[in-house]
Amino acid sequence: MGYFSKRKRQKREIFLLSTILILLGFVTLSAFFCDESSSIIHYINIWRFQFYILLLMVFFYALFSSHLWFSVTSLLLIVINYMLLAAAGPLFTNREVENGESLRLFYQNDPKDMERFLRYAGNYNARIASINFKHETFVPEVADNRRYSFFHTHGDIMKTAIFAEDVPLRSGKINFNHNQEASFLVFEIGGHNLILINLYFAKLPLSEQEVVFKNLREFVLSQDGPVIVIGDFGLPAWMPVFKNFLEATSLEVKNKIILSEGKNRFNPLAVPTFYVLAYKNVGIDDITFFPPKNSKTFPLGVTLKILPNKN
Repeated sequence: MGYFSKRKRQKREIFLLSTILILLGFVTLSAFFCDESSSIIHYINIWRFQFYILLLMVFFYALFSSHLWFSVTSLLLIVINYMLLAAAGPLFTNREVENGESLRLFYQNDPKDMERFLRYAGNYNARIASINFKHETFVPEVADNRRYSFFHTHGDIMKTAIFAEDVPLRSGKINFNHNQEASFLVFEIGGHNLILINLYFAKLPLSEQEVVFKNLREFVLSQDGPVIVIGDFGLPAWMPVFKNFLEATSLEVKNKIILSEGKNRFNPLAVPTFYVLAYKNVGIDDITFFPPKNSKTFPLGVTLKILPNKN
């Protein structure tokens, strides 16, 4: 390559790197200096993990292209964005606890075949299986399934439900507003009376987020026993309303970032909205995706490890 051709390529690289880093610098600083109620900042924050991955790509490109100052600048932005993301939960590894009693959960949104759903739950050896629907849908009991039973009352079998192997201490439904609800189950494990909340906040409007998370916070804080929350929260854990909920309740995100919209196991353009929340005595031992087959969304198996109650 000739000298002038090389200079032209370097100028194009510098222009491209400069443009990308200026934009990503604005994206990074927006978390500190901009109005959190702004819809623009709201959508920037939703895509913050993808911006973080883009910064990693820019860093390695600048490093291998011998653009020292660009690599240093991108590394600085990577550190800032990592701190913003990691403050809400783990990015690449699940939180674990040593030993502990195993609890297997099974989860799916919009299952098309209840018998197949419960059969998958049985194959995973799940103690509890939870389902959610985008719209109000009658959740039928599966009469010929001898392993799992449905313990909600008739008024609680719309939109969200939990099946279990054994009779729970208590079960019911929580209404957060006129559109959002969740089902819950109270059962004993490891000396704990544990409360499992199953929710589905997908496509939660910005105008409803504050009220829904406030009501969820009040329900969690009103419980006497430890709480586990599983489901699609509709927004990533580093969003201000979600982070405030985690800080107020002391719940932790237990799973690593899952880039999936529920239809594919991996989608780099998906916003991570599925989370398992619990206290420090709970860790994740395994997360397994099952083939969706005739359903639009895949079933998900989660194995938790719960430390025994020392009291």
